[in-house]
Amino acid sequence: MHPIKTISWIMLLSFVSLNAVAADLILVRHGNSDHNLTKVYNSNPDHPNYRVSHLTALGREQAKKTAKKLLENGYSDDNIEVVYVSPLPRTQETALIMAEAGLFNPKKIIIDLRLIDNIAGDLENTPSEYQYIDPALHGETREQVIARMTAIYDQVTVQNPEKNVLFVSHSTPAAELIEVLTLQSIALKTADCMVLPIKQRYKK
Repeated sequence: MHPIKTISWIMLLSFVSLNAVAADLILVRHGNSDHNLTKVYNSNPDHPNYRVSHLTALGREQAKKTAKKLLENGYSDDNIEVVYVSPLPRTQETALIMAEAGLFNPKKIIIDLRLIDNIAGDLENTPSEYQYIDPALHGETREQVIARMTAIYDQVTVQNPEKNVLFVSHSTPAAELIEVLTLQSIALKTADCMVLPIKQRYKK
């Protein structure tokens, strides 16, 4: 199991002093958004039932607080090499707010489809009752979500083995990556953040 550099698993209001060093993955879930209030699937801009989900006022404040806590614990534009962000509006808005707070230069943002929320298929914009979608509805399996999240993580271990990297993603994809890396089942709340050391994954 890889060590996590915090006393509490999830870092938001309970940060400890980390003295940020190179080779950390900073994994952030987007702030509270419109679809979190209506509790519907919101995953695919190409689907005819898709509706844009923006950050709420609460979500914007959450993103600012997370950026502040990271800055207080030594993370900054000086040591964050690159920021990978899901293409959905709520994640892009979260990243831009964190950039505006001075955590990193917005030019470091790279939009990457692999960080998108788990695709709901024909359940788009309907009540979100299940974590995973029946593939017959053109959604994603758990295995597909894990595959794309580990693919971008493995790319980071090669391209930035000694640099801090930040991901802004969604609840399910983040939880799956955390479980792969830590063997722990942990769900991030909106704008929660976890810091993990960037290392090559153990091979089975």
